[in-house]
Amino acid sequence: MPEESGLDAEHEALAQEINRIKKGKKQPTTTMWALYCIKFGDRIMDPTLHSKEFILHFLIWWRAEWALPQTLKKIQEVRQDLAVEEQWRCYVQERGISVGDPRHLPDTFVRQFLSELEAGQLPPVTLVSNSTLEELVSLVAMRRDATAKWKEYCEVEYRDFNFQAHTEESVQRFLAAPQVTMSRRVPPAELILKVQDWWQSDPMAFQQWLEYCGSRTLGETSVVKLPAEFVQTYVEELENGTLPSVEMASAEQVIELQDLFQRSEFHRRRWNAVSYRPTAGTRDPRRATDAFVGQFLNSSRTTCDLEQRLQHPQLQLKQRSRQQVRRKSQPPERWLR
Repeated sequence: MPEESGLDAEHEALAQEINRIKKGKKQPTTTMWALYCIKFGDRIMDPTLHSKEFILHFLIWWRAEWALPQTLKKIQEVRQDLAVEEQWRCYVQERGISVGDPRHLPDTFVRQFLSELEAGQLPPVTLVSNSTLEELVSLVAMRRDATAKWKEYCEVEYRDFNFQAHTEESVQRFLAAPQVTMSRRVPPAELILKVQDWWQSDPMAFQQWLEYCGSRTLGETSVVKLPAEFVQTYVEELENGTLPSVEMASAEQVIELQDLFQRSEFHRRRWNAVSYRPTAGTRDPRRATDAFVGQFLNSSRTTCDLEQRLQHPQLQLKQRSRQQVRRKSQPPERWLR
């Protein structure tokens, strides 16, 4: 298997450990790994397609001591406040591994949140206003499809379906989306074929489409699932040359990537897994952006930082606990920052 997957012995052992603990009795593991991969791993669940550093980072969380009963009681109390619940959601997304259930998070991580919350160090949030809430409720009441779109939006954003649990900015972004503001008329076949021809002849056109969708389409980039008016406007701007240009991968990057593939079968397999969508299904690096290829190349350069941190995880946890006792008067260090 190492010859087929392109993994060295250590890398193979890490991948096997992920597969082994997923089959164990600790049931949340599968969900934790899935959320971690969705958020940080391009939705790829196969551990053999991830770098050693990616797996090691997850294992640091997995091997840590999970939240203690007294910590869970405290976090459950403060999360009754919708504003605090939103702060917690942002906290686990930005500093955690996308897992929101405190029962399956390190005790040090949860206590760090509580400490920053009590000290007023967390960014404030503005929940949805009454006027915006009324607008959203009216929309859902009048349009049955709006309810389905709202649920999809909440799933993508890792948010609660409860309207009142959202921020003003979150609801306004949903109300301004083309799927909500424009008609429900789907693009005709001729328009879809025209877009596909553009993408095939001009690699930058597809990247301009992704930029054009941006955050406006609530994560949706499929031409057939967006309003015809939205797609037509994109085509008109594309033909008029008014869309901002996108920096594509340079010839030097393409050559470096090809050299990397010759040296490492693992990185070739990883590229095939992560590059499908960013290259419009071609996996051709010449159709990818400079930023995407650069990020991939940077991630292929191995580091030893996480491996050193993982050598004696239990000893490190004890050392961290002793350090916290000695520094009670000081703010605790941010965990995994």
